[in-house]
Amino acid sequence: MKKHIVYLILTVFVLGIFACTIPSAVEIKGSRNLEIAANVNMGKHLDEQIKSIIGDMETSGSNAAIRMIPTTQPTRTYIIQMDVDFNIDLDAIILSANPVLHGALQLAPEVAAPADINLDGGTFPIPSIDMTEALQGFSLSNNTKARIYVSADSGFLNSVLLSTDIGSVSTVVNLQPSGLDVYNIDNEYTANSLPNFGIPINLPLDGSEAELTFSIAIPKDTMIQKSWLDEENTITVEIAVWFVLELVAGVDGAVFDFPSMFSDGDVFFRDNAGSDSMLDLIEAFTFGIKLSSGVFDNMELKIINSPDEAQLSAPIIETLQDSELTFGLSEDELDEINGIWPFIPQISILIPKNKVLSIPREIKLEKVWFDVSFNYREEF
Repeated sequence: MKKHIVYLILTVFVLGIFACTIPSAVEIKGSRNLEIAANVNMGKHLDEQIKSIIGDMETSGSNAAIRMIPTTQPTRTYIIQMDVDFNIDLDAIILSANPVLHGALQLAPEVAAPADINLDGGTFPIPSIDMTEALQGFSLSNNTKARIYVSADSGFLNSVLLSTDIGSVSTVVNLQPSGLDVYNIDNEYTANSLPNFGIPINLPLDGSEAELTFSIAIPKDTMIQKSWLDEENTITVEIAVWFVLELVAGVDGAVFDFPSMFSDGDVFFRDNAGSDSMLDLIEAFTFGIKLSSGVFDNMELKIINSPDEAQLSAPIIETLQDSELTFGLSEDELDEINGIWPFIPQISILIPKNKVLSIPREIKLEKVWFDVSFNYREEF
């Protein structure tokens, strides 16, 4: 009997202690750091933009063979190369310009030019390049240049003087292909400029049309072969643009958009606005990025929601220093974000007016890091 009473007293005592220590709530506080090797190649993003422009040119009806060649220059530089073939109907040109000479060539295998003869070789359109959309807010520096190279696989054209006329500037052509492929090693151009024997031109990059006019000068006493009249006298015009990504911001400044890192939907993995999510637990949130280059130092970084979605009351803006940027979101700012769905951050750099921005050959978003302070409380 005494034993049962002892057990009963002990049981009541233990239960009493337990009842006194049962919590009415649980609260967990802490912080966590997460670092992600982003390795987002912004240069590759720029390559794709340039290739897209070239692709638009190729599908717009131009008969030019177009390609883009990266270079090994420290500032990101491309060669945009276009080859266009033009046929010159020598038989028709000589018949129109000098019927007597044309008649003599019907009777003899060759005839000496009786005097200096100038023939109109015709006018041909130059394929246009429109960089307007890609350069929105920017213009190119004077380091972007273009040259024309002319060559011909024709006995006639290699025996006369060929002149071109672009923008009312007439130049005698040295018939020689550019030879760019000599410096194209592993699909990268290794020389420091275009071959300098071509004809320098101010090629418009805003989609404006340009024309190339050929004139053919046959010096007196040149032996004109009858066989030349039946040849395919084809001129190959090669246009090479030394395209340097050295961008000048306009008077209103410009915006440089990063490629999206958050293309899979809401960055906080929520199903809708205000839903239970990690945002309910976070007291403070710090976000940082590191670039491989200081090209954007002392410039402002802006974060908004995707333009197709609801926006924050004000963009998040901080300043880059030493290739890095760190900024924090308060609990109030996190509450505002939690009221928007989906939240898909779009990151941009705001470029000051007239600022010259030289994009380096290698530019990457190297890493992204997060510091999170959280406080979780559960009431019983």
